[in-house]
Amino acid sequence: MKIFLTSFLAFTAYILLGADVHVHGRFTVSGGNMPPMVVMHNAEEEMADISAIVKDGAFSIDVPVTAPALYNVRLGRSSYDLMLSPHDKDINIDISIKGDEVTDMQISPSAESEAYKRFYAMMKLNDGKMERHFRQCEGTACEQDLHDLLLDYRDDLNEIRKRYPGTYAADVLCTMRMPTVAADIKNTTSEFRAHYFDSVPFADPSLLATPVYHDMIVNYIDFLIEGTLSSEETFIRGLMAHARVEPKIYNKTALSLFDGLLWHSREKMLAMLIRYYDENEPALNNPVLAAKIHNIRTVMPGNNYKDVAKPDTGGIVRSLKEVVQRSRCTLLLFWSPGCSHCTEEMPHIQAVYDKYHSKGFDIYAYCMDISPQHWRSYLHEHSLPWTNVLAGFPEEGKPTAGNDYAISSTPTLVLIDKNGIILHRFAPKNKLEKYIEDALK
Repeated sequence: MKIFLTSFLAFTAYILLGADVHVHGRFTVSGGNMPPMVVMHNAEEEMADISAIVKDGAFSIDVPVTAPALYNVRLGRSSYDLMLSPHDKDINIDISIKGDEVTDMQISPSAESEAYKRFYAMMKLNDGKMERHFRQCEGTACEQDLHDLLLDYRDDLNEIRKRYPGTYAADVLCTMRMPTVAADIKNTTSEFRAHYFDSVPFADPSLLATPVYHDMIVNYIDFLIEGTLSSEETFIRGLMAHARVEPKIYNKTALSLFDGLLWHSREKMLAMLIRYYDENEPALNNPVLAAKIHNIRTVMPGNNYKDVAKPDTGGIVRSLKEVVQRSRCTLLLFWSPGCSHCTEEMPHIQAVYDKYHSKGFDIYAYCMDISPQHWRSYLHEHSLPWTNVLAGFPEEGKPTAGNDYAISSTPTLVLIDKNGIILHRFAPKNKLEKYIEDALK
């Protein structure tokens, strides 16, 4: 059993007097195969891991902390976020483990950690309410509804400020997330969007110490963006321009944008970000981002498809090439029976197949699973009529189709024309039929 405490980044601007925080505690272990061990890791590359072996059920580590920093305490399959501050001289953690699973964990009170925990839970709750609003609200009442939500959000943030003065969560994070509430209710949505990033301290590397900034970017991509090409381009270039004042934030912003756009299937915005990267590659000296963009560039719309060849339920190897060559339009479907979104969309995909197959449309469905058990059961139950293949165990030294197509989530629908050119790498459910009809013309 190991504990991994992972700091996202050490603070540099929110500096306090440096101090060692004494983190100690005891394990109560019943069963299990892994010996208890404690490792504390700071994400700054120059910082070495701090570790201690648990002896007679006890552990003790002195952690040098110069400013509040977030650590993720990992205990087997469980985890806990712990914010450490130089004010925290002594943190005690008592852990009960049964069969490699944490059954109980008690942590001594810490204003910094408690403030962050309450802030982050409150932020997630209010962001969830806003997401439902932007996805579901229709009609004239929407501006009033959002206005009320933002007022509640502001009250919750002010309560954190009042209850935990002097903490990073109260002084920095609450300020950063404080929403703009329009005086004129009819302007609530437009002003909230326009001022969403106004209080982000772009010049301060401490911005990266928690996932809050990343979450803000992903939320904007997911449900706040207006959805026009001009607004999407303005958002990407505007955010990157603000972030450019600090190299670490500039690079992290680009990575968060890339991951958010890929995860939420924003095909056109992803192409915009790639163009921005090409224009600013010297300034974005980021090997991780460079590798991600290199991998996805070759499977963006306008490129030739990459072939896939895997066995079907009868053990016969079937290639994507066979399907593309005999069809006027092919859907390469990455999916898994254990993916709830996949099973929800499969009836729609089957209805589209039934409607357009006779006109030259076909599907090559690549199941991302390793084991065939659930895959075979699902195919037997649902009788999916197209070419179905299983990823299986990856071959050593060879990229999988998921790697080749930079798949981050399922289902992912890649539409290919009769000439083998990728038309769309994210074909959303509500536009799939139109895309197919256009390809079949």
